[in-house]
Amino acid sequence: MSRIVPDGFATLSQTVDALAVAMYSGVPDRPIVRDLKEKGFDTTDGEARQYANERLWDAVDKGRVEAFVVGPKCPRPFRLSADMTKGIPLLRSARGGDFAFLRPGRVYAHQQLTSWFGPDLSQVLVVFRHRDIERLARTRMRARRRKASTAKTKDVGRPSLQLVVKPLIREVVAKRRWSTQRSQKALTVQVNRLRPDSERVSQATVTRALDDLYGETRDRRFERLPRRTVQS
Repeated sequence: MSRIVPDGFATLSQTVDALAVAMYSGVPDRPIVRDLKEKGFDTTDGEARQYANERLWDAVDKGRVEAFVVGPKCPRPFRLSADMTKGIPLLRSARGGDFAFLRPGRVYAHQQLTSWFGPDLSQVLVVFRHRDIERLARTRMRARRRKASTAKTKDVGRPSLQLVVKPLIREVVAKRRWSTQRSQKALTVQVNRLRPDSERVSQATVTRALDDLYGETRDRRFERLPRRTVQS
């Protein structure tokens, strides 16, 4: 079938593989995939291909990628609308990309395709432009980098500050410089006095650390008194 694919185009399978590489390169294989490879099986990650396939058709529906059809009797690609692709059974499947399950009952799609390629649709394929897929792959890679950068920022932000603040609270309490009868503002002052050369931490940060300490230890020295409620 690859011989009827014109230059500058790729089949659905080739397109999904390219997107899967852009989206998952460098990510360790899932255990089941790794085990099969270690046993000598030539396998790919079906979940990764399925997700890449879904992102491809999302892009088609949004008009960012165009689908085309080619066949041996008319190798010039014809544009295939997103709406038509939705009505062709299994065409959008990661293992699809052909018209093996299209029947005359699907009147519009069947008539349109047979008018282009004749009654035999067994060699007709859906294809995509290389340049569209390369652009989509770059978009997915940028989204992946942004997600990784956001996760890294979260990992090195507040949690690491909590790890610094909690020992300081323990020290303040152990030296009896603060007790739960006093305010969180007073505790924040004591914590910041123990780190004079560092950026000051907020009362909210200290309060979260105090609550975490109580949750971890159930030590009443770290238990905050409940706020008083005003009776109406």
